[in-house]
Amino acid sequence: MKFISFLLVFFPLSGLYANDFRIQIEGHFPGAEGQLIRLMEYNDQISYREMEIANSKIDEEGRFSMSFSRFSPQYVFFRIDHARMGFFVEPGESYSLAFDAVDFNLLDDSRNPYLNPWYFNFSLHDNASGLNDQIDQFEDLFHDFLLENFAAIRVGRNRRLFDEFKASMDSTFSEVDNEYFQAYYDYKFAYYYRAANIVNFHEQMRTHLLNRPVLYHNTQYMNFFNTVFDTYVFAGSRNITLRDLSYTVNRLNSYDALMDSLGKDTLLRNEV
Repeated sequence: MKFISFLLVFFPLSGLYANDFRIQIEGHFPGAEGQLIRLMEYNDQISYREMEIANSKIDEEGRFSMSFSRFSPQYVFFRIDHARMGFFVEPGESYSLAFDAVDFNLLDDSRNPYLNPWYFNFSLHDNASGLNDQIDQFEDLFHDFLLENFAAIRVGRNRRLFDEFKASMDSTFSEVDNEYFQAYYDYKFAYYYRAANIVNFHEQMRTHLLNRPVLYHNTQYMNFFNTVFDTYVFAGSRNITLRDLSYTVNRLNSYDALMDSLGKDTLLRNEV
């Protein structure tokens, strides 16, 4: 009886727990009837290897559905043949997508899908689109600012323009309490402060990387992370020599020795 009571209590609770992380996607794509639509994610945002999450065959009415579980918000994207289009999803949310009508018979076969890929427009029709709406609004404002000012900032090292724009954006998005968006917002600015070369490198590392969580699924965090570390070991660090790297890799062939050698740099001392 105790075991049965345990089952009655545990399984409803476990079902609720699982639903907290379930993501449901339904879509309508007129003109794509019979096509296989695949939902993808990046295995990691360093190699950007693509991995399939789910797939669905679009029925005769142009509708499809799929569901999966994730524990944190992230960017996902659809693939139909070589076409690609994406958005952000959050655990426990349901999304209803409406694609623009497309006649696949009219697509130009001579077009190179790798150099000039197809993109099919869609819109989100529910309250779960909040994160996507926030990011879209932020990106539009940021794009307009860069188009008008970035050349002057980059050439003249004019930090004041960037600081004034950030103050304006801080006010615009002050009531947004979504943690994913807040990190996306912070690291978008961090990336362009770095790109414009108007901030001290070590100061920025202390405020944005050292002793901060590694946000593997946040696209703007990883964009900033990759920019910082892409050439850091060979060109950015003053404490790591090519001789050390060559010795630990080619002579010792030792991971631990390599980690110790990289640890000469304070930014790389933390193995995470």
